[in-house]
Amino acid sequence: MRNAALALALSFLLVSCTSSPRRAVRTAVPPADDMKTAETASALAGRGSYVFLKDACRIYGGLYAKAGLRERVAAPYFRAVFLLFLRERELGIGGTETFARAERLAGENPGLTGYRNWLAAAREIPLRVKGVVRDSIPWLENTFDPEELDRLRADLYARAPADGEAAYFYLALACPGKSSYDRADDRAAILAAHPGSIPILFRTGFCPAPAAGRFDEVLQADPEFWEAYGFRGEAALGRGEILSAEKDLLTAFARIPESALYPVLLASLYFFTEEFEKSILYCEKALALLPEYRDALLIKAIGLSQLGRNTDAIGVLNRIIEMRYYLQGEAHYWLAWNYHALNERDSARGHIEAAKGPMPTNTHVFSLSGTLALEANEPAAAEADFQQAVEFDGANDEALLGLARIAERRERWTDAAGWYERTITAMEGKAEGLKAKIEEIAGSGLAAERKAGMLARRESQIRTAEIVAAAAAFNAAVAWANAGDTAAARAAAERAAGHPRFKERAAELLQRIKGAPAPSPSRKNDGQGEGV
Repeated sequence: MRNAALALALSFLLVSCTSSPRRAVRTAVPPADDMKTAETASALAGRGSYVFLKDACRIYGGLYAKAGLRERVAAPYFRAVFLLFLRERELGIGGTETFARAERLAGENPGLTGYRNWLAAAREIPLRVKGVVRDSIPWLENTFDPEELDRLRADLYARAPADGEAAYFYLALACPGKSSYDRADDRAAILAAHPGSIPILFRTGFCPAPAAGRFDEVLQADPEFWEAYGFRGEAALGRGEILSAEKDLLTAFARIPESALYPVLLASLYFFTEEFEKSILYCEKALALLPEYRDALLIKAIGLSQLGRNTDAIGVLNRIIEMRYYLQGEAHYWLAWNYHALNERDSARGHIEAAKGPMPTNTHVFSLSGTLALEANEPAAAEADFQQAVEFDGANDEALLGLARIAERRERWTDAAGWYERTITAMEGKAEGLKAKIEEIAGSGLAAERKAGMLARRESQIRTAEIVAAAAAFNAAVAWANAGDTAAARAAAERAAGHPRFKERAAELLQRIKGAPAPSPSRKNDGQGEGV
């Protein structure tokens, strides 16, 4: 690609020296301005980043429109457009215009017919985003023969050492796609064959997963290779490095606003930090680019749910259901969650049952199903669901508390106490995890106001976990007392007394345990009171 400018300039200087017995042939040397313009386009394409590829295609398009230059610029123009299309797939940039332009160029120029199998294979490369499936892109259909695809990969790999575009296309086809040619040593060999190629260095950096170090190398070589910031940010987000991820993703999105990948990654980041309004904002930015981006729809719906905007969330989730195929289980679960919040239990139960098929091992699906069954006074069904939930996650406090309540109803006091004890352990573990997050946030470089908001949310969550643990301890003490185990009852009551909210009542319970018959739980403390 770096020699393309020189080759193109030389092609302009080549004129026909052939004489004809019938008429003289006039040589046509392109104007110097056109030659310089072609060199500029070639240099931009050689840099290989999305912004510069787009500029190169724009310039080549202007030259191609000139009848005398069309044949000369067709090949470099096609290659720039083809690489631009590949980059659009990698960055989650939808639309068909770039691919259509490449097809048009190949159809108009006999010298480009050899690239038709490249086009046939490239059109099946999916957008590098989740939730935009083939049913939502009618022109994108699996029509390329798998055996022909393997032959093409083999041909590209053979050409790769001497052909930068073939090398790049091989990498694009081989990863994340699976074939006998998709091997790490192949990527290393291609990289070694193109030591000065920033695009090749870039393309080997996110296969099979983003590698931050590789993007550092790219940006050291070309600080304006903007998509490298995005992939470096994605890698940082995967490691939980929120600040560096945010900085890089914002940089990439500012320079490549056409990408739907960056706003949904930012939406995920802000969801993780529980900045739900900001998360929803970036979901909407992604959806403005790709209206059928299911992941963006789901993140938006969950954010709306967390903000208590249940009706709005239901509308978004119904859209996912209408689109079919992907995230159906998640959409049904959150529909059930929102209908439950609105006390529309029949609708909630219908959706939670629908969620079980696509999500047969999801602990939250079964714990919510158990809660709905218990509220419908179906303890047997509730118990089965809660048991499943605990099997999938032994720290699922909703399921643990549900099992404790069912055991209380049946006066199985030892079982009830055991479930409450497990709830205490689960909530104490949750509180410890939140405290670790608080230390991380406190030591971060976040702006003071933003840090204060995040700390306040985590501290509130810790207080809730501590209240639930103390309430579980109090109820465990009652259950142990009813089971006749005064030592266990006393220990649980003493744990409950450690929380200010339960100190007085736990003291009263301790007195009763010492000198009175075992108490029965009051209506208020049947396992559903005190926030348990």
